[in-house]
Order: sequence, then C-alpha cells, then structure tokens
Amino acid sequence: MACGRDGGTHRLELAYAQLNTWVVVHRALEPVGSVAANVRHPLNFGPPMFRLALYDGRRLVDQWVLTIPYDGARGAPSIRSFTTTLRQIAHSDLYGGSAASARAPVAWDVVNRVPHSNLVFEQVLADGRAVPVELPRAQRWVSSSGVGQVAPVPPFAPSAPAGEDVHLRLRLVNVITGEIYDQEDLMIPVVGAPPTPTPTAVVPPPCTYFFGPAEGCPAEAVKDVQAAYQTFEHGYMVWRADLGEVYVHHSNGQANHFIESTLESLPDNPVAETEVAPSGYHMPVSGFGRVWGNIPEIRSRLGWATAPEQGYTMRVQRVEITASTFAVYYLTLPDGRVVGTGFGQWRFVNP
Repeated sequence: MACGRDGGTHRLELAYAQLNTWVVVHRALEPVGSVAANVRHPLNFGPPMFRLALYDGRRLVDQWVLTIPYDGARGAPSIRSFTTTLRQIAHSDLYGGSAASARAPVAWDVVNRVPHSNLVFEQVLADGRAVPVELPRAQRWVSSSGVGQVAPVPPFAPSAPAGEDVHLRLRLVNVITGEIYDQEDLMIPVVGAPPTPTPTAVVPPPCTYFFGPAEGCPAEAVKDVQAAYQTFEHGYMVWRADLGEVYVHHSNGQANHFIESTLESLPDNPVAETEVAPSGYHMPVSGFGRVWGNIPEIRSRLGWATAPEQGYTMRVQRVEITASTFAVYYLTLPDGRVVGTGFGQWRFVNP
C-alpha cells in the first residue's frame, strides 16, 4: 500500500475494519513507502476495508478508505451441515415455570456464502409459524461456521403429550432482498410426561405495555429513541437511531427490515442521478434513499415518497417472543399511533 504525507508532528495510521470499528495495524507509518497487511474478514455484512488516517496528535486530519470487493461465488450458497448433540428435550424444560430454561446446542457450516447474507435460527411451531430462537448477541452478523445455543419455545399447548418434536430450522438468507438460498431442519424429541391439569384454570392478567395491554409481554422497559419517518404511495419507512435499523411497512401489512451497516457498501440513492420525482412527490434521501434507490423491489412496491422525511422521538418496547406473539417491537409513529412489527409483518395496535 503506497502512501505519501508531509512528516513533522503528523502521524500516519493503518487500520482494518472489523465489527463496525477500526483495528489498528500500524500506528506510525513512514510518510512515503509501502507495507504488507493481511486481509481480514470484517465480521459484518460489508467487504474488507482498510483505512489510512492522518493524525495531528489525537486529532484526525484526513483519511483514505480502501474497499476490497468480493469476487463472484464459486458455487451455489448452501448449508453443508446443521447438527445438534442434544438427543431429546425434557417436557419440563419447555413447559415448566419458564420456557427460557430450554437450550439446544447447535453447530453449523455454510459454503459459498455471498455478501449481504446471514444465518437465521428459528423454530417451526405446530401451526406452521416460524419464530426466532436466537439468544441475544452484540452483532447480528453470524459467522459461516461455528457452534452456539438456541432457546426453543413450547411448540404446543402445555397439555400436549410427550413424543412430539421441537422443529428447529436454519436458513441462509439475503438480508436485503429476503431471498432464501438454503435451509436445513432439525427435529428434537420432547420426552417426559406433561403435568396433570388442575381442575380450574387461572387465566393470568394481560401484560401491559407503555400504551396498554397487548399480545405477549414486554421483554424490556420502554425507551425513547431518535427516529425518522417518511410516507410513500403504498406504505412508509421508519428509522431508529439506537439500533441503526430501517423498517419498511407496506400497505398490505407486509414488512421488511434492514440494518444500516449492511448497506454501507451500496451507493447513495442511485435513482436520484437519473430521475426526478414527479410533481407533488419527493425523492427519498439518506438511509431511506439508500434502501429505496438500491432495491428495485422495495421501490416498485412503495412507490414515490408523498412527503419529506421527518424526525421525531419514538417510544419503543421489545416483546418477549413466544408461540403466540406476532411482533418483535411495539413502536410509535409521529402522530402517536402504535404499531407492532416483526416476522415480516406489521399492524396498528391503536389505529
């Protein structure tokens, strides 16, 4: 890597991108010269990147970022293996005092993985719905091979007999388009007798969120976050600053979810370079423009923006995932209405 800067009190630093930060390789390069650096995976959805930064003391004066694009895949993306060492799950672990006590160790191996793809660990319930069973982690990106644990949920009513199975599924998906490249399934038998039903069932009171009772129970306290909102011909977009996520809500109740860091390698709205918004409509900009302009399916389904983007303070609360919940988050829109979003769908809670 060639470099050239005036010396003096300035310092040249070389770093590579990993986990959304810069890891320093060399802290004091010569003003002119070259150096060999190993290319490391960024452990996120973007391509490998290096940064040559010029500092004056601790102040960043200038920088140059070098992006190394991925070459084409050498075969179809596929899941080579998805296994577990767990031979069975006790009925009491699933249906006892807390379903969170059930854990299943899993191992996976993926080949020919393509950029902007990720692994999704889920469980298929008795009614055919799929719910996530991943444990919380700091990064959404999952490595192509590894071992870990998932948290199965009760697939049936508590009175279901032993002999039923927990159906786990691993999917390899494109996080931008939603395309499924491959999937593998695991079946783990549930063993042990269900508890004897009591003569009188006691119905617990509904859980209460910041807006009132709703499906499921809160997984955390409500919080206020900075957000942005923009309406379109056939839906709207919401951005939340705390997680750097964009939610696309279509008029038919379907939803898409995007992570800003997965779009960093894409250009800003390329449509703005060749087209002008029709009279009375608006060209999306910033994060909304990057999603809308780079993903034709989103653009064709949403149509043009009907108003400029507006900032606001969002109230948001995460939902504890169970077999009966439809949403991952409940959040407010600028007009105060509350929506639930998750699992590829959304709907108003108090329209």
